[in-house]
Amino acid sequence: MRLALCIRGVDEAELRQKEFYWQDWLALQHVADQVEFVSHPRQLRGQFDAAVVWWWNYLWLWGPVLRARRIPILAVGVFDVDTFADLSFPKRLLKRRGIPFARLHAMVSQYEIDRAARFGFPMDRVRYAPHAIDGNFYVAQLRPSTAPPYVLNIGWHEESNLRRKMVFELLEAFAAVPARFPDVRLVLAGRHGDGAARLQQHAQSLGIAHHVDFPGEVTREAKLALLQGCSLYCQVSHYEGFGLATAEALSCATPVLVSRVGAVPEVVGDCGAYVDEISTAGIRTGLMRCLATLPALREQAQRGAQRMRERFSCARRRADFAALLRELLADRSTAPTAIQGNVN
Repeated sequence: MRLALCIRGVDEAELRQKEFYWQDWLALQHVADQVEFVSHPRQLRGQFDAAVVWWWNYLWLWGPVLRARRIPILAVGVFDVDTFADLSFPKRLLKRRGIPFARLHAMVSQYEIDRAARFGFPMDRVRYAPHAIDGNFYVAQLRPSTAPPYVLNIGWHEESNLRRKMVFELLEAFAAVPARFPDVRLVLAGRHGDGAARLQQHAQSLGIAHHVDFPGEVTREAKLALLQGCSLYCQVSHYEGFGLATAEALSCATPVLVSRVGAVPEVVGDCGAYVDEISTAGIRTGLMRCLATLPALREQAQRGAQRMRERFSCARRRADFAALLRELLADRSTAPTAIQGNVN
């Protein structure tokens, strides 16, 4: 089977850099004879048996071309049900209009599935297929007792993303930490976007710039080292469609501080610490509580690592894709032999 992996506006470097794209790319290699990555419909050359389209934002663009060529679509990713209302009317309209083009819709959280009907999804065509965490890569590592303690947050430093993930509030909350935990630093990693300068200026205005590091975009290997080395991973957000970075932190048996929003509870379960309220004060209280009880949190995070291996393995993602593509092609005579289904 020849399969197209369609991700609009992403180049090959970003395909490798973004963990959720890369894991899907690798998973699809196991279940199809040939997989081609395409970032625009004009790159669809030759015949494809099926297309996996990431994001419902661009189904309106991919859909007409793929339908005209009779290529069935499996749509995957996060729909962002809780932020849909924040989009402009034209973007909301296009996002809704793209939905009918896909024959199957694979969502990464039950939270989004439970709310999908209100956006016009045909619920008999919606399936649950969570993200995968590479358990051979994101593993626990003994942290030297002499290692400097730090709180970590990873995310794109683009203004809208910083607001959604409450990174400005995290800075404000962390301003109280040095007085009680003078050795603890805050590391805000991620590609610099249009909010990076304002974020750094905010650290200056709070008088904590010398306690905060901005390493910028990091490689996969550097991200692993940061996750394994940090004392606490903090991802308190207004909304998360899954929370992949938090899951990666737990896979490293790193304690996490999160908010009880979106799909976070179904990913983290009882293996992380939750803020009492989604605010600067709530984050501040959570940070202080976590930093004072790290030994207990590390035991909790060990259970989290086991949870990630059991629920979100790469083997599961491969099996999900194999099943989804079989269903997608069920009405074609080649379906029984087109999907390899190798999940080992």
